[in-house]
Amino acid sequence: MDFLALCQRLRARAGISGSGPASVEGQTGEMARVVDWVRDAWVDLQSVRADWGPLWRSLSLPVPAGATAIEPPADWRIPSGQRFRFNDRALEWVRYDNVPEALPASGEPLGLCLRPDKKLLLLPAPTKEGVLTGGYYAQPQRLVEGEDTPWLPEHLQDAIIYQALIYYAVYEDAPEIYQDAQLKREQYLQRMTNELVPDPLVTGALA
Repeated sequence: MDFLALCQRLRARAGISGSGPASVEGQTGEMARVVDWVRDAWVDLQSVRADWGPLWRSLSLPVPAGATAIEPPADWRIPSGQRFRFNDRALEWVRYDNVPEALPASGEPLGLCLRPDKKLLLLPAPTKEGVLTGGYYAQPQRLVEGEDTPWLPEHLQDAIIYQALIYYAVYEDAPEIYQDAQLKREQYLQRMTNELVPDPLVTGALA
């Protein structure tokens, strides 16, 4: 379902009289709240954890010689594990607080960290240009246009509806709707985790 269809489903599921919304733009009153609830529900649902598989992105950044700070992609949220490389060399992911004070000013990079200002830092700065590769998880997707479609598979999209129904129940002071929506949301979150989060227990190596 796209954003508009999700809003229409929420209205029907909540038992709000009438029809619509006909658009996600220019709404007022009840329909404006419906649109906002769905939009916020999708962001909040994604924010439960940062490592949803569909939000994984491949990283490939050209790095000039002597770079002391590297701008990550605009949608960067968290790194994906520690599998980063600079050219052919594997890098160790290092917490910024653990960066050695006696680190050379430049050389062959051995590590990578994220500074408090959200810039990536090769340790030490490279003497030659190269390419930083790896993976990361992106920021939550935001629904804007009526045709925008969440990355969530359709058989799990009722999770968005139940999250939005929680907001509706709070607004309407409807504890029975709240309790049912909360229970269903947790069930869908568990299904999302089972299907869409990489399994940390599956390990192995290529021969």
